Amino acid sequence: MAQTTARERLERFALELRSGDIDRALDLIDALIEEYPEQAPLHWHRARTLRALGRPAETLLEIERVLALKPDYAQAWLLRAELALEGEGSSDPQADVRRAIELDPKLARAHLVLARLLDGSEQRQAAAAALDRALELDPRLSEAYVERARMHRLGAMLGFGDEVPDGPDVIRTVSGQRWSRQGLEQTRVDLEQALALKNHPQVRLQLASVLHYLGAYDAALAAFDAVLAVTPSDDPERATIVDMRACSLDGGRGEREQMARLLEQGLLEISAREKATLGHDMAASMIRSAAAGVRGGLSLDQSMTQFVSEDPVDVLAIDVAYKIHALAHEAEPCYVTTSIERYPRFMREHAERVTRILGAQGFRVIGDYEPEHLAEQLAGPTLVRIYAAADGVTCAASYSIEPKWPGWLAWAWLKLRGQWQRPAVVELETAFDDGGFLITNNAGSGSPFGYRGKVDLSALAAELTPAMLHSRHRERIERYRREHPHATALRLDSEDKIMAMQQRITEAKCQFRQSIGLVEENELRLLLGAHYERLAPRVREKLRQMAAAAG
Repeated sequence: MAQTTARERLERFALELRSGDIDRALDLIDALIEEYPEQAPLHWHRARTLRALGRPAETLLEIERVLALKPDYAQAWLLRAELALEGEGSSDPQADVRRAIELDPKLARAHLVLARLLDGSEQRQAAAAALDRALELDPRLSEAYVERARMHRLGAMLGFGDEVPDGPDVIRTVSGQRWSRQGLEQTRVDLEQALALKNHPQVRLQLASVLHYLGAYDAALAAFDAVLAVTPSDDPERATIVDMRACSLDGGRGEREQMARLLEQGLLEISAREKATLGHDMAASMIRSAAAGVRGGLSLDQSMTQFVSEDPVDVLAIDVAYKIHALAHEAEPCYVTTSIERYPRFMREHAERVTRILGAQGFRVIGDYEPEHLAEQLAGPTLVRIYAAADGVTCAASYSIEPKWPGWLAWAWLKLRGQWQRPAVVELETAFDDGGFLITNNAGSGSPFGYRGKVDLSALAAELTPAMLHSRHRERIERYRREHPHATALRLDSEDKIMAMQQRITEAKCQFRQSIGLVEENELRLLLGAHYERLAPRVREKLRQMAAAAG
């Protein structure tokens, strides 16, 4: 039998890789490298194979070998940048991408990755130009259309609630989100172009959501159906997709009807035992809060006599009122030093990812903490990592939480907004000597509660990266200084100073809530939705009873 040549074996490797037998492909390329160890292209093929196997650390080692053998290998510089963006290695991804483009200006994917990097650092015009260049070089690069759609969708988010005036280009959603119609149309065009090139269920799901917001409900239903057709029946995401699809039923009326059904279901499923438990737990929680020094705690006798009910509507009103009452009587912050190793993997990975990104922005880690004052609200131990910026006047915190069952009302709210998931949040804070506080986070608009006065809180989209948040926060600091020329930002460069500021922010938030009578009418209307007329009077009455019991 004739011996195969190296070229024939390389072709065999490529065939196995394309067919999906990646382990066999790795064996073939390893045998070739053993015979020809100095051939950079062979190490490049091995790096691609390791990446396909999901072994990033080994992929990076192989890329380093490629660059040692052939420093002008443009695609190797690009892959090293992509690995750095995924958290593997310590190289500067933007420098690597620019090196790849310098070596091969026609490498379309390098321009795409550069666009993502530039957008992440708030250089939006440059990011758009890089993306246009990528599509000019390769009009069939479907990922570039998806990335441009993401940029359009982010730009289409106008805000939440009544802060955005109505207009011909403004779309109001049931949840209160405001969208730019033109921005959503641009998003739709790019998503459809991406799908024409490559059919990907997640991209089609994004398209279905955009079509729903645009009022194209029949097209949205068709897109949801196409996704469900390829989603296995045992896939845990299937139920979420079905819920999303239900919102587009009956010309979009399904969204309001679904909210009503979920709330009614919640009322019906609260059994007598659950109602008693709810009342007792609520009382016990307030007693524990009072013991911890929380302002406005209730006594056990008062709680059990005034806030236990057999009426399911009353139970829901009590639950809502208690959550509102708690906003004005927050516990004093208590952050206890902890070790990252004791937390779940998703929490550790979020902290490490944010550390890398903020580290590139000049932040350093102050420490890891357990927020003991929030134990009642959280499902379990939660890692909070705190950082200080190089400018000395900004601190940051990152955390990712396991959702705790929040009660039917909050669950329905989060479910319909697609936010019943593990939030991964980054928050930036700055304090001024005139008593003002700036808070910028990517917690999204999932809460109907807002703050004014001393606390200026801006909750931006969850899609914003830590680098983008930092850029927005710096802009807000400069605007605050222009509007308050005599205010000076306070130093927040040590644990003691940051913890002292947390105490002052908590006090300012509680004072604001108390100054407005705990809740504003627009907040209550947004929180209760279709059940406002029925529940609002009861919630107000429960709040009055709680205030009286608290003295």
